[in-house]
Amino acid sequence: MKTLFSIPGLLLSLCTVYVARRLLELRKGKLPPGPRGLPIIGNLLQLKLDAWLPFTEWKHKYGPLVYISVGSQGILILNSHKAASDLLDQRAHIYNNRPRFIVAGEYLTGGKFLGILQNNDLWRRMRRAGNEVLNKAMAPSFQPVQEREALRLVWNMLQSTKPQEWDSELKRSAQSLTLSVVYNLPTLESANDPAIARINEFVLRLTQATFPGTYLVEYFPWLKYLPAFISKWKSDAQMWFRRDTELFRGLYDGVRDRMIEDEDANSFTSHVIRGQERYELSETEIAWLSANMYSGGSDASAITLEWFILAMLAYPEVQQKCQEELDSVVGRSRMPRFSDQEVLPYIRATAREVMRWRTIAPLGAPHQSTEDDFYEGYYIPKNTIIMPNIWAMNRDKDIYGPDAEIFRPERHLDPDGKLAPTPPDTKRKSRDNFFDILANSWAFPLTEGNISFGYGGRTCPGKHVANASVFINIATILWAGNIFPEKDMEGVPVKPDLSDTATINNGIAVRPFSFKCLITPRFPEVTEVLAQTKEVLGI
Repeated sequence: MKTLFSIPGLLLSLCTVYVARRLLELRKGKLPPGPRGLPIIGNLLQLKLDAWLPFTEWKHKYGPLVYISVGSQGILILNSHKAASDLLDQRAHIYNNRPRFIVAGEYLTGGKFLGILQNNDLWRRMRRAGNEVLNKAMAPSFQPVQEREALRLVWNMLQSTKPQEWDSELKRSAQSLTLSVVYNLPTLESANDPAIARINEFVLRLTQATFPGTYLVEYFPWLKYLPAFISKWKSDAQMWFRRDTELFRGLYDGVRDRMIEDEDANSFTSHVIRGQERYELSETEIAWLSANMYSGGSDASAITLEWFILAMLAYPEVQQKCQEELDSVVGRSRMPRFSDQEVLPYIRATAREVMRWRTIAPLGAPHQSTEDDFYEGYYIPKNTIIMPNIWAMNRDKDIYGPDAEIFRPERHLDPDGKLAPTPPDTKRKSRDNFFDILANSWAFPLTEGNISFGYGGRTCPGKHVANASVFINIATILWAGNIFPEKDMEGVPVKPDLSDTATINNGIAVRPFSFKCLITPRFPEVTEVLAQTKEVLGI
C-alpha cells in the first residue's frame, strides 16, 4: 500500500519551500548579514541556552543587525540601543506583536497569558487593565507594603547565622511582596508554601516553553497535527492548563471574598475586578491576568537582588560608598524611606547599575513584525521574530565606557554627583517637558533608562512597582547590614565567580550560580531600630 508521502519527498518539499521563500525575500531587498545556516534547519543548532553570548560575538562580526533563520522562520537580532529603539519603540505599530507560541501560548496558557499573547482583542483589553492599575499614579499606593516587606527581609537576614540562608529569604520576600501586591495576601512566612510552589512550577514551565529551540513545533508548525502518542507535549500542556486555571481561579475567588469584608482592599486583582465592566474581562481572564503579574514580578525581583548581593561581594568599595551616603542622609536612628530617594543618588545609581550589569533577561522578550519593513538599507520581512540582545546593549563600550563589564555606579552620575540622564535610545525622558520631569520625580527615579522592561506596547506594566522594590530593598539592606563573603577552611574570603557563564538559566531569566555570604548588623543599634519600627508598623 502506497503512503501519501515519503520522508525523502517531504524533505524535498521543505527544501523547495525554503529556497522559494528565500528567493522571494531576496527579490524584495537585501537581508541583514548573519552566519550561514544548514539546509532546512537553518541556524537551529546555534540557538543555545546562553545564546546572547554568541549573539554578542556576532555583533562584532556582522554589526548591530544580525539575521538568522530556523526552518523558514526568520529571526533578527538587535544588538544596539539605537536599532532596538528605532524599531521596537519608534515603529511599535509594526513590531508590537509577539511570535506565535504554540506550546506556551495555545496549550499551556490557553491563549490567556498577556505576556505572550499576539496582537488581538484580548491582549488589548488585558494590556489596558494592567497599565491602568499599575500606572505611575497607582504605584505609590503599594509603597507602604514594600517598606514593610523590606523591613521583614533585613530582620530575617540578620537573624540567620548560616551563609546560605540569605538566598531563600530573598525568594520568600519577593514572593510575599508580589502576593500582597497582586492578591492582597498576608505576609508569606515560608518560601516552601505548597500553593506558591505550584505557581513557581507554572512559571518555570512557561519560561522554558518560550525559549527559542525548546520545541521544534514552534518552527515546524505542522508537527502540531501529529497524534498525542508522538507529541506528548500536547497532552501534558492541556493537562497543565486545566490545573493551572483551577489554581488561578482559586486565588481570584480569594480576592473576591476579601473584598466583601474590606471594600477598600488594595491589590492589583481587586482594582481590575472593580473595573471589570470597563475592561470587558471575564473572571477567568482576570484570574490569568493576575497570574501574569505574579509570574512577571516574583522571580525577577529575587534574581535582581541576588545579582546585587553578588556585586557587593565583588565590589566592596561600592558597598562602602552606599553606606556612607545612607549615614549622611538617613542617619542611624531610622530606616530609609521612599521619601529619601531624591537625596540618595548613589543608591539610585547602584540600583540602575545592577540592572545594567547583570540583566536577568539577556535576550528580553521576542517581538514579531506584522508587515514588511526596511531599515538602514536592509529588508525585514513580515513575520520576522525580533530578539533584542539586551546583554550586548548593556555592555556597549561606546556608550558605557571601556569598563562596561565591571560594576561601577558612578557611570550613572553627573559631575555634581546627581543622577545623570540615561543614554540616548534607552527610553530617556526630556528634561524640557513638564510631564517628563514629573515622570522622573522622586516617586519613579528608575523607570526610564532600563530596557529590561521591554519596548513599545509590550513594556512591562509592573515596571514602576518593580523599580520601587529594587530601590527600597537595596537601601534597607545596606543601611542595616554589612555583606561579607564566605571564608574557606584557611580563613581566606572566597571570591565570587563573575564569569559570563557562571549563571543558571531557566529559559529566560538568568541568575548567578549559588554562592554563600554573611549579612551582619552594621552598627550596634540596628536591631533596636528594626524592632522599634516593627512595633510601630504592627509587624
